[in-house]
Amino acid sequence: MFDIISSSLRNIGERKVRSILTILGIAIGIAALVALISIGYGMNDAITKEMSGSMDVIVVTPSTGGFSSGIGFTPKDLADIKRINGVKWTDARISKISDVEYGGEMQYVPINGVNPTDFQRVSGDVPISDGRMLKESDKRACVVGRTIAENLFGHIHLNSSLKIGKKEFKVVGISERAGSTNLFPVDSSILITDKDAKDLFGGVTVSTVFVKVKDARESDKIANEIKEGIDRNHRSKNFTLVMTMSQFKEIFERIISMLGLFLGSIAAIALIVASLGIMNTMFMSIMERTHEIGIMKAIGAKNSNILSLFIAETSIISAIGGVFGCLLGIAASKIISAIGSFQNIEIPVSVKPEVILAGMAIAIIVGVLSGLYPAWKASKMSPAEAVRYE
Repeated sequence: MFDIISSSLRNIGERKVRSILTILGIAIGIAALVALISIGYGMNDAITKEMSGSMDVIVVTPSTGGFSSGIGFTPKDLADIKRINGVKWTDARISKISDVEYGGEMQYVPINGVNPTDFQRVSGDVPISDGRMLKESDKRACVVGRTIAENLFGHIHLNSSLKIGKKEFKVVGISERAGSTNLFPVDSSILITDKDAKDLFGGVTVSTVFVKVKDARESDKIANEIKEGIDRNHRSKNFTLVMTMSQFKEIFERIISMLGLFLGSIAAIALIVASLGIMNTMFMSIMERTHEIGIMKAIGAKNSNILSLFIAETSIISAIGGVFGCLLGIAASKIISAIGSFQNIEIPVSVKPEVILAGMAIAIIVGVLSGLYPAWKASKMSPAEAVRYE
């Protein structure tokens, strides 16, 4: 075995350029696979972590609702939700996209009117980097998401004045850059009190209700009761769209799986190209060493010895490609995450040991399978014809 490995390493070293190109082909395919899987695991872990503290929350919206829709929930709807057994708190929000003017520049921004106490009861504390969160007693005050403050308007400062619609608002707080609760993207919106929202938008109805239940295990049951009650109020079987956090999590996971499958197929194509490169390299090596194979057989080498020699070569090449591919994949995933952070886009990465082991295993399996046929052809050569080959 030692002689076979030693001979294989010597033969690989004699054909440096060809071997390096073959190794590079394998490394690129494995790197793509490792990087994509690591990003997929990272996104899945981030979603699980983000939603783990919110599995007791139900999101209720009109099925035809949205920022631009005038359809919403009535005071009776909200009262009926609060009366359902198992409901702990409710957070009714008024959402609308409105023109916002600052420093002579106008942009259309998501505006969300909330009751500050209810908001934090259901969604948790808002991460504020400057200033403070809204209070129920505030009037014409707002909390601006960091992305809105820096990216959309250049830079909005604490105590700055904004014109939302036709009314002036004072900035009392700016969220952190990653400012988001488990349920609501504060970072990319402006928060005002629900009283100011009704005054600003002309008494519009509530567009979203977040419901916190006492027992997360009863979320599905309570969600059904909410839907039935509100649908009955509006005399429609499909007025209400109710989603639990577990359903949101399933949707996100399904999207990530589909994206991973698509990107994984691209990595698979790269591996197929690499396997063809291995086969080509091995066939060329066999042609160049036909005379050598004949001599080996003439002095007593068996078919199994020739087969083992070429399998060893392709295994070594694949293993080296796998190692470099895994290292390259880890580096690529970190670089992608860093580029995302630079662009204010969070791309989580989770490099797991099983991913590295899988990458190595795939590299070796692909290499061995690709080199198996050329090695078998070499082992079946006629000694007399091989010796005469020039």
